[in-house]
Amino acid sequence: MDFLAFISYKHSAGLPFAARLASSLKSYARSPFRPPPRIFRDEDHLVPDNELPDTIKQALRRSKFLILVADPDSARSIWVKDELLFWCYELRRTNHLIIVLAKGEIAFDQETKEIQWENTDALPDYLKSGLRFIPFFIDLSHVDRETQLDLRDPEFKKAINAISARLRNVSPEELMGEEIRLYKRTLWVRNIVLTTLAVLLVGVAFLYQRSSSTLSEYERLADGRQLANARAEADALWPAEPPLISKLDEWRRKYEQLAQRLPSHSAALQRLRIGARPYTENDRTKDYGVELEELRLARRDLQISAKRLQGALAADERTDMEASVRTLSDKIKRLEATVRERRTWRFDDTTLQFRHDALAQLVSELREFVDVRRGLLASVGRRRELSSRIKDATVDQRRNEWEAALSRIRDNPLYQGLTFPPQLGLIPLGPDPNSRLEEFLHWQSHSGAVPARNGRGEFERSADTGIILVLVPPGRFWMGAQKTDRTVPNYDPGARANESPLREIDLSAYFISKFEMTQGQWLRSTDEPNPSFHLPGLNRASMQMVNLMHPVEQVSWHAAGRVLSQLRLSLPTEAQWERAARAGSSTVYAGTSDVSQLNRFANLAGEEAREIWPSAAGKFKDPYVIHSEVGKFLPNAFGLFDMTGNIFEWCRDHYSDYSIAPRERDGLRESLAQEVVDRGGGFAYEVELARVATRNKIDPSFREYSIGVRPARAVETPP
Repeated sequence: MDFLAFISYKHSAGLPFAARLASSLKSYARSPFRPPPRIFRDEDHLVPDNELPDTIKQALRRSKFLILVADPDSARSIWVKDELLFWCYELRRTNHLIIVLAKGEIAFDQETKEIQWENTDALPDYLKSGLRFIPFFIDLSHVDRETQLDLRDPEFKKAINAISARLRNVSPEELMGEEIRLYKRTLWVRNIVLTTLAVLLVGVAFLYQRSSSTLSEYERLADGRQLANARAEADALWPAEPPLISKLDEWRRKYEQLAQRLPSHSAALQRLRIGARPYTENDRTKDYGVELEELRLARRDLQISAKRLQGALAADERTDMEASVRTLSDKIKRLEATVRERRTWRFDDTTLQFRHDALAQLVSELREFVDVRRGLLASVGRRRELSSRIKDATVDQRRNEWEAALSRIRDNPLYQGLTFPPQLGLIPLGPDPNSRLEEFLHWQSHSGAVPARNGRGEFERSADTGIILVLVPPGRFWMGAQKTDRTVPNYDPGARANESPLREIDLSAYFISKFEMTQGQWLRSTDEPNPSFHLPGLNRASMQMVNLMHPVEQVSWHAAGRVLSQLRLSLPTEAQWERAARAGSSTVYAGTSDVSQLNRFANLAGEEAREIWPSAAGKFKDPYVIHSEVGKFLPNAFGLFDMTGNIFEWCRDHYSDYSIAPRERDGLRESLAQEVVDRGGGFAYEVELARVATRNKIDPSFREYSIGVRPARAVETPP
């Protein structure tokens, strides 16, 4: 085994605990002449922000033990869930599981060691079937101060001794004796060193100049570690809310000095590059093969767009085409500037090459860190501003709107007397005139004035419009489909086995987006670039214009959940999604059961897509070959658009059989499966996959141009 142990923990809450646990296990009872045991902790081995399920799996396979830092937060963590399920159910190594209780309760019978799950909140329920008895267990829940996480603390040292003894397969008494022997030896060595040090002081002045260069190398390595810690800690500083301000200020005080050292690191890099080999045109061609091809295609597309502008075009089409010309022109200028720069430096000396590459990576990451638009430093600054403004902008200044909205909700029989306080981050927009359901603007994803309704009761939307949420009433609905009895709800001739048994489910009220999340909303909500395959501009395959009101796509389930959590939003559960899609009906598709009417409700692969996707093309036709702007088709009875078609939409659940009962309130089904679910159909797929009941089993890391996001949110009530 490459690693003695793998530490699994919840990042936001367990980072200091896990870090101190790992360092103590490495240093305890270890001779200074022997390398420390290898302990895998993702902060030490992985670059943050990347999805690396294969790397995590490999690390778990190569670890002898798994140490779970158990607390209520880790019991709810998606990441910890993936690691535990892989360890316990796929690798089947529960006998090599070590549980360290950091917070909360783990109850078990002291004689039989059987876990009492009803009194346990620090272990996840999904382990019930595979973990009947408590494995090797250490209780550190009494540690309530970081200063106690120190080997000088007797209780902490006793715990580390017990864990280390288990890891090394020796008795705790034997290991404690080894620790005492090493301590006495260390005292003897220290005395010898102090004596020798007095002699060596004479040579300090001579060695200072030579050692300063090495010291600088270590400082650069330390800055790289600091930068990784800054990213990891910033990931936990969401969502924007007033209590977050002090933590954001503390983060800035801790890490802003990294930006001040960028000039020093850059200067050292430039000095090092003086000794590199000359840069040739062959080197440039190798370095910029992708960019040079993009440049060629962009110049070609610019010629096509410019030629189309010379012909007769409708006013809105001419506006879109002019925007495309501007976008392509800017892209060409950017690419031309990029390929003029030198990208690589090669050295004959391998040591110099290594030093250069490490320093170049640090400088590149620091430049990203300080970037005024998308850098982490700027992002934390924006989060602080959002946190300081969000309550005033959405609650304090909107008291009249909230009073009116909450009064309407209480009086609306659809909501069955529902009451709740004003929701931080949302602005009431009033009821939809057709559905009579209340709608709300998500402030953080919005830019500009609050959208108003036109004479038809529709919102005047633009690329700056934020997410609009519909408050779905509480109530019961039939989930699933059946094809045996037309008189029973949700009759569907195309019903599949994984859509039954039919079950009546009672859901609490919740919010769900009126539209699929757009590319513009995604860009305003994250510091990352647009992930979509079909980006704004002219789409060559369909000759269709794409803009920021098209849905964001090519987003993985992991990325969708991460970004939505930063916005105080989430993915809908399968039950929430299907209730919203059905909108009180039993239709096969959202809004209709008539395939001939689908082109009024949904963007699916019809006759217009036959040349591109011949096997998927149905016997109907809509105006779009790829995805359209959101909201271009008819809504369903809840006023929700594109619940069928345009793009598939991720759901929060891991895939499960319908025999598993959903939990109360939000209908989530808890499952041991790794795969998740997307629903709703898409522009490139056949009509069968657009049925309201259709469930697709998908790997959560999968990204495709036809999968996107429909945000949801729980109704927040006082504890």
